[in-house]
Amino acid sequence: MTSKKLEKIKKQIAQARQGAGNIHHRKLVSIATKLGRKRDDSKGKEPTFVNEEKGWIPLSIPHHGVLKKGTVHSICDVFDDDVLTWEEELFNLEDK
Repeated sequence: MTSKKLEKIKKQIAQARQGAGNIHHRKLVSIATKLGRKRDDSKGKEPTFVNEEKGWIPLSIPHHGVLKKGTVHSICDVFDDDVLTWEEELFNLEDK
């Protein structure tokens, strides 16, 4: 992951928040995979995305087509936490 890629992902998260009433689940799945999460169908009813290497909390993204505003905002909050984790990791790598 590079800082340039993180900036693109941040923009995509912001766009998802702005269009929250009209966001398709595929857009959120795309952001999740770009952040290093992988689909794990062994957990729960909905598709779950995990990053075992980082030990992140599993994230369920409903497979319902267009998602409700609150659902999109909740998922974007988790993406924001993922971005912060990546930024901290990049910052620590630059310090060494």
